[in-house]
Amino acid sequence: MIELKTLYLISVCVAALLGFLLLFVWSRYPAMQALWWWVAAEFALAIGLALLGLRESIHHIPSIALANAMIALSAALFWTGARVLERRKPDVRWLFAGPVLWLVACLIPQFYGAINARTGLMAVILGAYTWWLAWELWKTRRLRDAIRWALIVIVALQGALFLARLPAAIWAPIQEALPGVGSTWYTVHQFEIVLYKIAIVVLFIVLAVGRKPAAAPAVAAKPKRRR
Repeated sequence: MIELKTLYLISVCVAALLGFLLLFVWSRYPAMQALWWWVAAEFALAIGLALLGLRESIHHIPSIALANAMIALSAALFWTGARVLERRKPDVRWLFAGPVLWLVACLIPQFYGAINARTGLMAVILGAYTWWLAWELWKTRRLRDAIRWALIVIVALQGALFLARLPAAIWAPIQEALPGVGSTWYTVHQFEIVLYKIAIVVLFIVLAVGRKPAAAPAVAAKPKRRR
């Protein structure tokens, strides 16, 4: 098995590299506003995973409350980027709903002190945003090409895997320490998330670059004045 601290480090590096990759693509296609949302999502994920991986070295508030809030925000930002790509307006209410729900729940001592309860709530938040991401792609029926279908399938399956944390945490509870230490299913799940992030960022870049810009409204020609 991969050592979990090493896996967290790899996850942070991958998220940061994907953020820089998206920045590079934006430098070539500055009109694509969705790229900015995805850049923010990847850097938020890198920060959240870095804080999560430092669980045994820093205070519990940044390594539990803030770390998971940033991870939830990352999922919300990526979903918002998909809305912008599909020429829909960002929904600020739902953008912050997941992170705020998480932070409010952390104010409850019984919840905050139970790692499997925290794992369950994050599973619901991440699963919801991931399925909303798939739904944004599904709604644009007239543009269903092979890349879009691949994204719909991959994202929908990942949403199901996030929600699978709920029965997994009941069947094989996680110990209160660095998340996933001694847990085979959590380590495997964390590893597949790294592969998932690489796959969807590459596919979304291909999808975004292949989109035709919105047609500019026609401007009626002004009649010439007779002299």
